Amino acid sequence: MRTDARRNRDELLRAARALFIERGTDVALEAVAQRAGVSIATLYRNFPDRTALVRAVVLDGIGSMREAARRARDGIADDPAGAWHTFVETAAALRAGVLMPMLQPILPDLATDPELSRARTEVVEAVGDLVAAAQRHGQVRSDVAADEIMLLIMAIARPLPALPEEHVPEFIERALGVAVAGLRPDSGPALPGRPVAMRVPGEEHPDRTGQ
Repeated sequence: MRTDARRNRDELLRAARALFIERGTDVALEAVAQRAGVSIATLYRNFPDRTALVRAVVLDGIGSMREAARRARDGIADDPAGAWHTFVETAAALRAGVLMPMLQPILPDLATDPELSRARTEVVEAVGDLVAAAQRHGQVRSDVAADEIMLLIMAIARPLPALPEEHVPEFIERALGVAVAGLRPDSGPALPGRPVAMRVPGEEHPDRTGQ
């Protein structure tokens, strides 16, 4: 792909993600093209329909999460707290908790679409490896699963509708600080029950504890 074509595609994905968060996935595709600074024809050359664009946004988000987890895992031995905090902040900034309800119609494809399924497997492994490393380096308590941490981050990055938009960044920053403190090994007594794992329709996998 030519450099300018790649740039246009990346701008379209950034614009689509932002507008999906702001207005939902039924936002006019013309608005996505306008936000990206390209023509609607360029949008359709990259994404023939809305479903293709939504799918691409999902894949891009999963890829960003995977790479953030791998970077943190590679750097955690040198700077355990810094690497872990950077990952948590990056994961929250992706605002997956806002996007997931909008993407519900394509979630079954995570189990049947080879590319989506592979991307999910890779991000699950990357986050699991990072959480295991964070546990070894004293950043995360041992009785928490990687999936539980991701659900916590997604919930924090999806503030209540009543919260004014201008307060969202401050809320997320403070809530993440509370979460990171609560995940530390010295944060309190053992948690009730067993660690749990997220499930995707049509997919079977064992519980993952991050250990």
